[in-house]
Amino acid sequence: MKIGRALLLTTLPVAFTLAIEATAAPAGGPGPGPGPATDVTRDPQMDRDRMMDRDRMMDRDRTMDRDRMTDRDQTMDRDRDQDRDRDRDRDRIHTDDDGNPIFGGSYMTEQEREQYRQQLRSVRNEQEREQLRAEHRTRMQERAQLDDQGMPIFGGQLMTEQERSRYREQLRNAQNEQERERVRAEHREQIRTRAIEQGVEIPE
Repeated sequence: MKIGRALLLTTLPVAFTLAIEATAAPAGGPGPGPGPATDVTRDPQMDRDRMMDRDRMMDRDRTMDRDRMTDRDQTMDRDRDQDRDRDRDRDRIHTDDDGNPIFGGSYMTEQEREQYRQQLRSVRNEQEREQLRAEHRTRMQERAQLDDQGMPIFGGQLMTEQERSRYREQLRNAQNEQERERVRAEHREQIRTRAIEQGVEIPE
């Protein structure tokens, strides 16, 4: 009887201690120390907010890309308009790519002027460019009956090509403006005489 009572007194404190530890232990498992990770429930509102933030950033990036493309297209359109205006102005005043007047340009079509500019662009050096200009000048002089200064030759329609060429050479060889005016005056008298002989009128 004494032995049973002693055993009971011995086991009661142990059982009481185990009960207290079981009560204080975390839900993850018995005993002291960290237990397995607990299952934390995700907040649906936070997930929605993150998704909305992500969508807003994507929309902003798309908008920025669209704006950049629009700016690029507008710049290209503006450059094309400027090139077209420059070509239109250049053709209106009959100049080449260097801004030099095209000799006899008013007697050429728009296509002829552009072809002449392309020929100037294609030459390899200044010597070829000057040769091209000289050949063009001769053609225009014959077409429009002009002298070396681009002035119409008085009565040029009554002259042969050789006579016009000789007249231009006389003007080129004149030493000064006074001598050049004398050549022009003599030429006018000769043409007036020829016009009377042929019964035609020459506009002054």
